[in-house]
Amino acid sequence: LFDGKTLKGWKPMPGGEWTVKDGAIVGTSVKSEHRHGLLMSEKEYSDFVVNFKFRVIKGDSGFYFRSDPVKSAVGVHGFQMEIDNSKEVGGLYETGGRGWVKKPDAKLIKKIYQPGKWNQGSITVIGKNVTVRINGEVTSELKNDKGRLKGRFAMQLHGRMDMEVMFKDIEIKEAKPADDGFVEMFNGKDLTGWKTTGNWKIQKGNILPLEPREGEHGWQRYHAYITTVRKYKDFIIDLEFKFKKRGNSGVFL
Repeated sequence: LFDGKTLKGWKPMPGGEWTVKDGAIVGTSVKSEHRHGLLMSEKEYSDFVVNFKFRVIKGDSGFYFRSDPVKSAVGVHGFQMEIDNSKEVGGLYETGGRGWVKKPDAKLIKKIYQPGKWNQGSITVIGKNVTVRINGEVTSELKNDKGRLKGRFAMQLHGRMDMEVMFKDIEIKEAKPADDGFVEMFNGKDLTGWKTTGNWKIQKGNILPLEPREGEHGWQRYHAYITTVRKYKDFIIDLEFKFKKRGNSGVFL
């Protein structure tokens, strides 16, 4: 997201100054500036992993994501990963909304964060789930959050304080938009894609019960298990199951 030489792809907003020096984006502002100076991405993003390095010389900064520009002194509404030299670095703050949503553990920050030096930041946002990391350690995490699902990135210079903050090596991996549904593993008609020696009988409604043959009993009939022909690595599997009161089954993965 940053070519290391120019601010291409980014738009400076009123308040403070943004320049490029020695392969890093440098933001500065003075205490008399009441506005939050922002460097905002020209594009919007939804689901992603964004990685960057940051260094705070002085002041209170932040790395915004899924944010929207507004006409006010703060310049933007949305989530920010807190960027400063305090125990709150790596926390999640929602400007124009809930304020502090998640603060990190102070003992963890003391252990992993290097004030005034270059640190690695990472934000993973997939759907309604948010994970923030500093130097590889999770500092904040939200599940099924109610915040925005799309917006811009922005780096912040907090108003009414002397500011000097740096960012570099900003890169993103966007997640593909969710597809329209799942791929069927069982077609409801035959056992294409599956293998078994068990007496699995197909019934109407995509139902696949095991009906033991005469003399078959016990749970250790491994050959009667039904398994996929194909191997799978990362996945979400969704199914419905039903068994009698004394049943004992399982889905292996």
